Amino acid sequence: MKKIFKNSIVLVLLFTTLSSNATEISSLKNVEDGKTILFLTDVEEGEQLIIKDDLGLIVYKESISKDGNYSKAFDLTELPDGKYNFELDKHLRIQIIPFKVESNAVTFNKKAETVIHKPLVKESEQSLYITKLALEKEPLKIALYYNNTLIHAETIENTQKIQRIYKLSEGKIGVYKLVFETNGRTFVKKVTL
Repeated sequence: MKKIFKNSIVLVLLFTTLSSNATEISSLKNVEDGKTILFLTDVEEGEQLIIKDDLGLIVYKESISKDGNYSKAFDLTELPDGKYNFELDKHLRIQIIPFKVESNAVTFNKKAETVIHKPLVKESEQSLYITKLALEKEPLKIALYYNNTLIHAETIENTQKIQRIYKLSEGKIGVYKLVFETNGRTFVKKVTL
């Protein structure tokens, strides 16, 4: 009976969270047995859910197995005292949800949740189109390599909407590699022409 009651509470929390704020990407609920339930909406198969410690070491990693909504209970009190992040690594962004474990208690700082927008690369004939949303006007370093030789590098700053078009030399067929650095992260995209 107790298990049925607990499962009913979890379902009520899930539906309340989803119906109360349809634009909410995630929510976290601590339940009575010390576990934390993570709810995510609009996930896609192949996205990565990661827990990292404050040094950036991965303590948990899971690939999302199906599109739609995701929920899972975690016993975060088993982690050593310290600061951690849930990270949902999506196609165009990384959502970061910080939390702290202290004396077997887990606290979340909703105000410190952040989103890192990834650069998007589109290719068309001999051109590469790059866009990135930089809401905090964070800089974006771009390095373009042709067959492992650096052919262009630049840093774009002080703009919220980054857009670049690189026209590639006709006849230069091979592997182009774009290396982006932003928000303390590195993203790599390879294009073969």
